[in-house]
Amino acid sequence: MSSPTGDLPDLSSLFRFLPIGAYRSSPEGEMLHANPALVAINGYADEATMLADVNLIASDWYVQPGRRAEFRRVLERDGFVRSFVSEVVRRHDGAHLWVNENAHAVRGADGQTLYYEGTVEDITELVRTQEASRHSEARLRLLTEQIPGMVFELYAGDDGSTTYRFVSAGVQRIYGLTPEQVLRDPDLLVRHRHPEDVPKFAEHVRRIHAGMPDLGFEFRIVLPDGSVRWLYRRAETVSRDAKGQVRVGLLLDITDRKAAEMALRESEARWKLALDSTGDGVWDWNIATGEEFVSPRIMAMYGYADGELKANAGELDVLTHPDDVAQMLADRQAHFEGRAPVYRNEHRIRCRDGSWKWVLSRGMVIARDDEGRPVRMVGTHTDITELKQAEAQQRALEVQLRESQKMEAIGTLAGGVAHD
Repeated sequence: MSSPTGDLPDLSSLFRFLPIGAYRSSPEGEMLHANPALVAINGYADEATMLADVNLIASDWYVQPGRRAEFRRVLERDGFVRSFVSEVVRRHDGAHLWVNENAHAVRGADGQTLYYEGTVEDITELVRTQEASRHSEARLRLLTEQIPGMVFELYAGDDGSTTYRFVSAGVQRIYGLTPEQVLRDPDLLVRHRHPEDVPKFAEHVRRIHAGMPDLGFEFRIVLPDGSVRWLYRRAETVSRDAKGQVRVGLLLDITDRKAAEMALRESEARWKLALDSTGDGVWDWNIATGEEFVSPRIMAMYGYADGELKANAGELDVLTHPDDVAQMLADRQAHFEGRAPVYRNEHRIRCRDGSWKWVLSRGMVIARDDEGRPVRMVGTHTDITELKQAEAQQRALEVQLRESQKMEAIGTLAGGVAHD
C-alpha cells in the first residue's frame, strides 16, 4: 500500500492554483493536506498552522453531529459524494460557514480506502441569500394573504402569451383555483371571463402593452356554478425586454360593491320618480366637483329641453334673479354650517322665454368628508309662481280694502261735520 502522501509533489501545483478549497484527508477524519484556498476559507495564514490546529474533521469542523459519519458512509458506499452541503465552524475564529463538498475515495489495489480527495466551496453568502429570499417570500406570502384579492406577477410576451410568475392565495377566494394551478395553466383564468367582456379586456391589455397607463379595469367572470362575479384589475409594467414585459398587479372582487351601487341607483331612481310624479323637480349636487343632476321635470319647469342646461350648479345659479342671490347663498351656507337642519329658500328663476318663475328650493346635505365639509346635497324645486301671484293679489286686495275702509271712514266723518 502506497503512502497517502507519496505523490504530493505531483499535486502541489494543482492544489496551489485551484480557486476553491482542495484537500486530502484520512478516512478517520485527519486532515492531511489543504491548498491555499482551503487554508484561507478556514482563516489561517498557512497550511502548517491549520493542520496543527485542526485535529479531526469530524469533531473540529462540522456543526451538525454525525455529519462527517454521513459523508464517510456515502463515500465508502458509492466511492464519491457530490454537492454535500454542510454548516461548519471556522476553528480559527469560531465563525460559522456553509460549504459545498465534492469528494472521491482513493482505494488501493486491494480495494481498501487509502484516503479521500475533495474540494470545498464556501457558499455562505449563497446560503444566506437563499435564506433571506425564503424569509422575504414568506413575508410576501403573509402580506398578500392579508389583501382581500389576488396579487400577481406575470410576463406578457409580445406574441400574446402570458406566463404567471407569482400568484397569491387570493386566487382561491376569487376563482376557486390554487396558485399552483394558475402557474401551470394561465388560460384557466382566461376561460372564466364573461363572453361579453372578452373584447373589452383584450383592448385594455393591448393599451397597457402599448405603453399607456393602466387606470384600472372592471370586468366579469363566470364561475363553474354559473354565478357571475365582478372584478377590478390593475397592473403596472415594472420591466421590459426584447420579447415582452413584466407586470405586477392586483385583482379585487368588487361584486358586493357593484350590487350596492346597483341597489343605490335603483333606490335613487325610485325616489326621483316619486318626487317627479308629485310635480316637483329633483336635483342632486356633487358639491366637491360642482356637477349637478337636474331632473327632466326641472328642465320642463323652466322651458328647457332635457339636457339643454349644463350639468353643474353654477348654471342654475346664473338663472337666479339678482335680487334673490344673496339670501339664497345665505340660506345654503346656514345649512352647510349646521345652523339650519334643512335648506329652504324661495327665489325667482329666469325661464328660457325670458319670463320669471318663483320656486321653492328645499334640500339636505347627505354626505360630508372626513373634515365635515359637505360633499353631496339633494333636493327639490317646487313651482310656487301661482302661489306667489295669489299672495300678491291677496296683498293688493288687502290694500284696496284698507283704502276703501279709509275712504268710507273719511266720508262718514265728513257727513257728521256737515250735519253739525
